[in-house]
Amino acid sequence: MSQKQKNRKRNLKKRLFFSHQVNTRGFTLIELLVVIIIVGVLGAVALPNFLRQVGKSREVEMQNLIGAINRAQQAYHFEKQNFAEGTDDNDSLTKLGLTFDSNYIDSYNIIANTNSATTTPTNTNYDKDGTRAYSGGMFYNAGVYKGATCRSEDVASSIPAPSVTFVPPSVDCGVNVSLQ
Repeated sequence: MSQKQKNRKRNLKKRLFFSHQVNTRGFTLIELLVVIIIVGVLGAVALPNFLRQVGKSREVEMQNLIGAINRAQQAYHFEKQNFAEGTDDNDSLTKLGLTFDSNYIDSYNIIANTNSATTTPTNTNYDKDGTRAYSGGMFYNAGVYKGATCRSEDVASSIPAPSVTFVPPSVDCGVNVSLQ
């Protein structure tokens, strides 16, 4: 066989070999599946953490709301020697000069008399919102004010209002956690 024939045969083999190769300009199905699986696993891990953070932010809103009501009740009592209580929650908040735009609280349950004012917000969607319950109160005795805030241990709709004793000073939240 001549050199020319050998070269022709070699070139034919090369063309046949390279004509069957796969085009490497895209991703294979396996590569795409691996990426989809990785993204799915990351999403499965991240979603519960994200939802927990949303619940925590809603809890902070409830905590701030109770603190604002407690401070407003203290200021109201300081001026009028009586805590503010209206015919309903909106009337009580109006007397205190407060307005809240909360999508998570169904009712505030503000109860007041000459020596105490308590707030026990209710959230009927607590399970969906992932929020624990809060309650609070402002108490007065012989020129001394004492504020209290309580939080449930677990996700709940509402909890009872706290009670306070002045001598010795203590806050009673029952089975719930007392926050300072």
